[in-house]
Amino acid sequence: MYSVHSAMFLSVLLYLSSIYQNEIDKWLDQKMILMGRDYLEGGMEFYQKEIKRGLLLRKGLGDMGPNYFDENGELERIWFEPTMKSTPDSISQSRVKEYEQLLV
Repeated sequence: MYSVHSAMFLSVLLYLSSIYQNEIDKWLDQKMILMGRDYLEGGMEFYQKEIKRGLLLRKGLGDMGPNYFDENGELERIWFEPTMKSTPDSISQSRVKEYEQLLV
């Protein structure tokens, strides 16, 4: 019985943690928008470099690369971290697209 309760508690905790991380990332992006164009350009440049870094590391790690980075260069999360699907606002590519739209 304790294992069922523990599993349910951990599932809810992981779900709430992914919601919290997603909201924090949205909030940070909104704050950066208020700081001005230079910060948006800097944020866009940072995330573009992170994507390139992930792709380079994926290639450089050889057979182990897909274990750590997905095909888009995003860092694969460990089992206890929220997945990228549950935190869409944390994905570097989605952030870059949003920044590009705001800079137009």
